[in-house]
Amino acid sequence: MMHLERVEAVRYGELAGELLDGLGPRLNVVLGRNEAGKSTFTSLVRHILYGFPRGRTVERQYLPPTGDQRVGRLVFADGEQRWTIERVEGAHGGEAVVHGPQGEEPADVLLGSLTRGVSAATFAAVFGFSLEQLSDPKSLDDIGSRLYATAAGLGADPNDVLAALRGEADELWAPRARTRLIHTLNSELRELRERRRKVEESAERYRADREQRAEVAAELGNLERAVAAARSDEDCLTALLGEARRLAERAREAEEGEVEHRLAAEALQRDAAAAEVDEALLERTEAIERLSARCELFRSEIEQMRREAERLQALEAEERRMVDELGEGWSLDNALAVRLDLDLEALVEAAEERLGEARRHRDESERRAVEAEAEHAEALAQALRRSFEVGVADDGRAPEEVGVRLLGADRLLALGGEVAHRSIYRVPAAASFLIAVALAIAGLVVGDRWLVAAAVLPAALAAGLLVWPLIGRSGRSPETAALLRRLGLDELPPPGALLELKNRLEECRRLWSSAEQLGRTADARRRTAGDAAAAFEAAREEWSEWLLTRGLATTSNQPESVRRVLARLHELRDAV
Repeated sequence: MMHLERVEAVRYGELAGELLDGLGPRLNVVLGRNEAGKSTFTSLVRHILYGFPRGRTVERQYLPPTGDQRVGRLVFADGEQRWTIERVEGAHGGEAVVHGPQGEEPADVLLGSLTRGVSAATFAAVFGFSLEQLSDPKSLDDIGSRLYATAAGLGADPNDVLAALRGEADELWAPRARTRLIHTLNSELRELRERRRKVEESAERYRADREQRAEVAAELGNLERAVAAARSDEDCLTALLGEARRLAERAREAEEGEVEHRLAAEALQRDAAAAEVDEALLERTEAIERLSARCELFRSEIEQMRREAERLQALEAEERRMVDELGEGWSLDNALAVRLDLDLEALVEAAEERLGEARRHRDESERRAVEAEAEHAEALAQALRRSFEVGVADDGRAPEEVGVRLLGADRLLALGGEVAHRSIYRVPAAASFLIAVALAIAGLVVGDRWLVAAAVLPAALAAGLLVWPLIGRSGRSPETAALLRRLGLDELPPPGALLELKNRLEECRRLWSSAEQLGRTADARRRTAGDAAAAFEAAREEWSEWLLTRGLATTSNQPESVRRVLARLHELRDAV
């Protein structure tokens, strides 16, 4: 962020060649004695930013004693970059020059960005006021208004606005400026004042209504609280009334019972008066009371036995349910005959782990066997397809046929002289034919019959060279003919075609060899899968026999079902 770093007073008032240095980006406090130049530097900053004042202004000019032009500089910094603003006194406040990192720059751009939104008067009143301005009450009012305008974010000074309004009012209300517009404005002003009075009256009525509404709301709140209290009292009275009715009903029932008891007491009294007293029984009253106490004890014991019998029946029903949950073939005697050792569950867990390992080994062996069989089938299909391409049929002996044909191709390549025999005479025959033609043409042109006769010899040689391969073809060796028949060929192919045929046969042989190897691998994996399946079946049979000897056999004999049976057996033992 750009900040003022140094103020240089080249010639300004009493200052010449003085500078105020070491200013930072935050708040700076300049301390000095009176007349040290603090206000001078403050005015210099304002004059460099906004221009030197003209001679007819009322503010202090700070003219140099020598009468020379006033000159000052401001140095601004932004990190490592510096900008210097220099202004020399002259017309229109003096010309400002800016020297930046790129050399001389337009002064209006930098000054405009530094003083944007702040006029010279505002700067003087807010930031650059002097002691004389502080001592002037009018200036203090001006400073206060400008500070207020700046703090409020206003774009103008209230004093300036007020002065402008007063000037406009003087122009409007001057005697020479009285027009119909003023009278119209006066009428509108009176109407506005009347409307304002009515609005104020409405506002006053609204204020009174609002106060009255507040009082009504407060009174309504009090009434609501009173209603709530009355409802609470009503609920209490309703509850008390109900309780009183219940008490009255109980009192009525008590009165009826009292009448019945009184009648029963009278009847007992009559019976007692009519009864004859047995003196022997009276003598045994104590024994009768002891017998009565023992009867009460017997009654309580009988009740306890009844409850215990009911509980026993419930436990027996629970036992039957648990036995039913064990599955078919289980009875209470069988369940109780099972020995529930402490390490039984550990044995079951170990057996489950062995079975799981055997099952995983069986599944993995089966998967690998299936993969090997698929690879063997694919290699066999590819070998058959390539064998068919070279003319070998799928008759069960394709690998042997490919091997025989490969030997035949090797033998034909070894007997390659016959191929050379067919092609070696073509070039000499063509050359002899051309020589014969040239001699015949030369003899005819020259008219020399000996040259024409000499052309017969090269022609005969060319004819012999061309006829000899045909004679040799009919005289092909029996071995070559047998090899061609073995390869299914009518003519002896060129060496390149024969070599290509050999390469294709070798590829077929490799494919058959790979298929044979994959077949052996598939057979081995299938045997391994069979062994794993047999091992799994043996482990399962051993597990089933172990369960049978322990009396824990289930329908599936799965370890999970055995664990469930063990849990039920423990519950059944507890119930028994």
